[in-house]
Amino acid sequence: MRRLLLRHALALLLLSLPAVLAACGRGGNSGGDDDDSATDDDDATDALLGVLTLEGDPLDLGTVVLGDSAGATVDVTNDGEGDLTVSLSISGDPGWTLNGDGALLLGPTESASLGATFTPTGDGPSTATISATHDGSNASPQTLTLTGEGSSNQSGSWAVTPSMTYLCDEGNVDIDVTSFTILDNNPAITVQSNSSEPGGMTGNFTGDTAFSVNRNEPAGPLGLNCGEDYTVTGTFTSANSLTGTLNVVFSGIGCVECSNQSWSFTATR
Repeated sequence: MRRLLLRHALALLLLSLPAVLAACGRGGNSGGDDDDSATDDDDATDALLGVLTLEGDPLDLGTVVLGDSAGATVDVTNDGEGDLTVSLSISGDPGWTLNGDGALLLGPTESASLGATFTPTGDGPSTATISATHDGSNASPQTLTLTGEGSSNQSGSWAVTPSMTYLCDEGNVDIDVTSFTILDNNPAITVQSNSSEPGGMTGNFTGDTAFSVNRNEPAGPLGLNCGEDYTVTGTFTSANSLTGTLNVVFSGIGCVECSNQSWSFTATR
């Protein structure tokens, strides 16, 4: 009887073994599918991250005269496949500002541009750093360095309005001023006209923005020649504009049909 029961038990075990093994196999495969699914989810998450690209043009704003400004364009691009949240800020020397809202949300392949402005507060080189903090897959923050130089120098070519013209002494005096070339060697300053008269005049700054220059051609010991005395006084009203007067005084018997002249003018660089 006992042997018969053992045979029945063994038969039942053998019959149920394939089902048990199949169930175990299905469980193992199910677990494997879950692992693969998790890996696929991770891959999908990685693929949907944004990638930040930060660029600027120009990076060097060159020399900027005090009272003037220069600007650069800052481009922010999302080169990834997911959305990108970006926060832009600027730091560094005084005189640098970031124009516009630095908080950005960019979809895949989207880009945005902001302006950076340099308004120098003094002479010398200046540097600023643009920082872009973001939630993309590449390093955060991304940074960009901008440079420039402030200068109080007013050297350059200045166009004069209105033009100043005068002819006398049988054509020996021919004033036809349409521009000045200024050489700023503060406190000294030189003003050269485009025409031969008044020509080159030298002088000094008389204040922070005011100057006076002069050129004198004497009439000679006996006053036989035509004496010409040219004086320009001016004030720089901004980085690229000035107002002034040109006064001409004639002396000596050699000045044929010449009379003193005075003009008020403006000039722009």
